[in-house]
Amino acid sequence: MSAGRAFIRYLTQTSHADVPRRRRSQALHNQDKLLQLTRRIAVLLTAVMLTACGGGSGSNVTLQTVVPLSELFIVGDSISAYEADPGSYEYSNYLLLPDVLDNYAVPGALLVDDIAAGFNDYADQSPRADGVIIQGGVNDLIQWYSSSVSQADQLAAMQAAITTMSSAANSRGLTVIYINILPWGGFFLWTEQRQALTEDYNAWLASYAAQTGAVYVDAYSLLRATGGNTTHLAAGFDADTLHTNELGAQTLAAEVEAAIIAYRESL
Repeated sequence: MSAGRAFIRYLTQTSHADVPRRRRSQALHNQDKLLQLTRRIAVLLTAVMLTACGGGSGSNVTLQTVVPLSELFIVGDSISAYEADPGSYEYSNYLLLPDVLDNYAVPGALLVDDIAAGFNDYADQSPRADGVIIQGGVNDLIQWYSSSVSQADQLAAMQAAITTMSSAANSRGLTVIYINILPWGGFFLWTEQRQALTEDYNAWLASYAAQTGAVYVDAYSLLRATGGNTTHLAAGFDADTLHTNELGAQTLAAEVEAAIIAYRESL
């Protein structure tokens, strides 16, 4: 890696300075999970008691033991990783629907060199998962230089990373949830050419998700500014021009959960 690329990667990686806040947020997250588990146990015990009292074969009670997308893992970059810059927040801290959520997102990760390359290792660490959230791409664009790689070739490399992970997920019986690239037009390394590639990638990802039966979350449209420069994160969601603040993280988490509910209801 050249010194220039190494410096850019350093700039896009997040620090660990906000670990105390993350731990408080994760503690609240764990409390919610415990409450959900307690409720599920209560429902299950009630159903078992009704079945026992209902005369066996004459009972109308049905136990549903498998809820789709109840155990997920995440691969991605600092948009998804628990370790974030001070002042920024991650949607993964606010997801309550999955009973199990293993987060393997790494700040500064590239789709091509990092996320896709480690996908099978991450999947091996979450053998009970029935779904995966795949997020990333902005770091690939930040480190892309058209002088050395054409726009078409860069897009093709990112597409190949996605299709590779899709094939691996399908072979494991995993349902895929894709989150597209968030608006990042306010970041100092943004250019109009990189914006064009952002739009090309997001459009392709939406089409690919539809073709493969995956779940697609359009974070770009959800979080972008509606007035002024629409390539930027909306002011109410923006932490540092690249990452979301708390409201942005909560808004994206709600959108992911809505997508999970819609998928469950479609089955």
